Amino acid sequence: GTSRQRGLEVAWTGHRTWGEMPGPNHLQAPSSRLVALRLAQDAAVRLLRALPRSVRGCGDLGDQARRAAVAVALNLAEGHAARGGNRLQHWRVAHGSCQEVKCALSLLEAVGALPEDAAQELLEAFDRVGRVTWGLLRRPGR
Repeated sequence: GTSRQRGLEVAWTGHRTWGEMPGPNHLQAPSSRLVALRLAQDAAVRLLRALPRSVRGCGDLGDQARRAAVAVALNLAEGHAARGGNRLQHWRVAHGSCQEVKCALSLLEAVGALPEDAAQELLEAFDRVGRVTWGLLRRPGR
């Protein structure tokens, strides 16, 4: 990632990269909920910056990708503050929106509206968000 992205990671976690984060038993480890939210925010910002405002021939798809990316972060944030079944519902919606983003990115790449390297970087970011969000759904107490 860029130095700005690494700076965001340091600001959010106090660590240079996500791979250097302390394990789940470390006293300073952020909750999985907070990690998911921060990853989603980072991925959404990266998508919003990478995707041209006007996607030639695929404007609606570009708009949908932007809205879905933002929805992932917003639903994780709302779920972070919710309780019980409401929390799980927000996480389910976030996970579904994450899959929607990945599909839209694949389609934009396939028709040449998004360069392959940018699409792959974004797909990897949203794949990670999806995996962490899936983990929240499987273990909601984390």
